[in-house]
Amino acid sequence: MMGTTPMYMARSNLAKSGQISRNALCPCGSRKRYKRVTMMDQGSIERFMTQVTEQALGVIDLKQAVARIKESMAKKREELKREVQVKKEELEAREKELSLTMAEKSGEVEKREEELEAKRKSLEVKEKEQSLVDETIKEKSFEQEKREEEFKLTLESEAKEQREGA
Repeated sequence: MMGTTPMYMARSNLAKSGQISRNALCPCGSRKRYKRVTMMDQGSIERFMTQVTEQALGVIDLKQAVARIKESMAKKREELKREVQVKKEELEAREKELSLTMAEKSGEVEKREEELEAKRKSLEVKEKEQSLVDETIKEKSFEQEKREEEFKLTLESEAKEQREGA
């Protein structure tokens, strides 16, 4: 069947009238109607090109905006990294300072404890000395009281002897 293929029909349309009708298949073999392939007028092509250009420019603008945003985010990320590093260094310095302060305080506490221990021992020694002194005083007092009693007894016996001898 020779006259039933789309190419044959398109060529036959051209052959019969000298012009291709709008709804006939395009002779290029794309199997599209002629009006869809080649019948676009110059205005529609320009509108289409303008539309495509605007879309392309929009895509370019979007790409530039995305690039600016990425650049801004990268800068912000670097700033944050620097801030974190600075804060980390500050914390490390503060921690070191605190550990030194704690070491100093610990040393002071140890010194105070040693001083208190020395004072406690000194007080114990003084208490023992005082206790010995108190015991010695008691002994001396007791001896003194004995002597006084002996002296009184001696005086009384001498007084009796004088009364009896007189």
